[in-house]
Amino acid sequence: MIAWMLYVALIGGVVALAGWAAERLAVAAGWPRRFVWLAALTLAVAIPVAGTIAAARSAESPSATESPGAPPAATAGTQTADAWNLTSSMRIPTGPEAVRAALALWAAGSLASLAVIGTLLILVARARRRWPRESIADTDVYVSRGFGPALVGVVRPSVVVPSWVLQLKQRARAVIIRHETEHARTRDHLSLLYGGLVVAALPWSPATWWMARRLRSAVEMDCDQRILRSGVAAADYGDVLLDAGARSWSRWALVPAMTQPKSLLERRLKTMSEKKTKLNTAQALLLAALAVGALAVACDTPVPTQVQDALIEAMDEEQIARTEAEAERRAEELLRARASGMDPAPLIYIDGVRVDRLSDLDGVRIPSLDPDAIDRVEVIKGPAARKLYGEEAANGVIQIFLKEGGADGAKGAPGTRDKPIEIRVKGDSPWTGIAVKEAVPIPTRAKN
Repeated sequence: MIAWMLYVALIGGVVALAGWAAERLAVAAGWPRRFVWLAALTLAVAIPVAGTIAAARSAESPSATESPGAPPAATAGTQTADAWNLTSSMRIPTGPEAVRAALALWAAGSLASLAVIGTLLILVARARRRWPRESIADTDVYVSRGFGPALVGVVRPSVVVPSWVLQLKQRARAVIIRHETEHARTRDHLSLLYGGLVVAALPWSPATWWMARRLRSAVEMDCDQRILRSGVAAADYGDVLLDAGARSWSRWALVPAMTQPKSLLERRLKTMSEKKTKLNTAQALLLAALAVGALAVACDTPVPTQVQDALIEAMDEEQIARTEAEAERRAEELLRARASGMDPAPLIYIDGVRVDRLSDLDGVRIPSLDPDAIDRVEVIKGPAARKLYGEEAANGVIQIFLKEGGADGAKGAPGTRDKPIEIRVKGDSPWTGIAVKEAVPIPTRAKN
């Protein structure tokens, strides 16, 4: 588990690098940058999950695609895969106590993050009931004492402004309202909520926190660019941002707000004042290669060997459980047969495969008991059968061994004879009265 968590954190870091390069390309091309970080956060979760599912499927059928003469394929435990596996050289605790501690920390971090998100949503919903309503720039808004300007709510978002906004000039008020309604139009509050949920799912990954913070910045900068393109002068818009930032700033990370931490406010003002620089062809190709290469490395990095071993172990335990359940079923059938006074039939095996019904012959190397395919028949009786096969073998065991090649064995091979024999099974059984032609002398002996 610890290895998998480190694997997820490393994949997140590689995806974050690809997101940074893609964001630079988006800025140069004039595209929205928030979609880059939404995609990066999604890939930070999707790539590890897809890799784990693929590892589980390969563990179920590790040789399903191998040809008989082909060399074995490289697995995550080989040197070839370990060259890409960034966690293979680390000394990672794998004991049950370490796994339980990791799961406990994961659960605590996720629950704490979800609790914070839920608490913020509840507090805002309760506060909104107490805020009075006003109409500013033909828009109904909530008026608070000091919170905002911001967009609150999930299903039906609403604009909330602090009371000092009512004392600004009409043009400044219109710019503030336009900024928040633009957030509502593009559903930026849902983007921020999505980023918060990804962080809650992977709270131990520093890369997801960093990408969520970049998403928050991208949401505000994209909104600034849309406002400026609508015809608002950059100088006037900057003055409104400075005025709002000097009066208050939002501490609510999941709320699209005009007032942000000073560091982000400085970046927004700097971005608006800078002239747009175009990338030359070499720079664009370098950034594109970095983004694509980082994503390729993230997708090609295998799940840690410890995780694959755990998956195989889990499937082995499942197989053991199925075997034990089958043994219990047969034991119950034996008890029911004895209780009814019916003598159980002997066990019958064909090349080591137990056959309970005539229909089970299909697929046991030959479609039926072809006498030309039988090599020998062995019968084990009495205590020897019980010792080897348990109480189910109280009436003995019949073992039928086929020739090499099954039904393709040559008829009339040396040492065979055509005298037919008949195996009679005592008791009420679907095998009662099955006639089998002898292909070789039948050594009937008991193994002690």
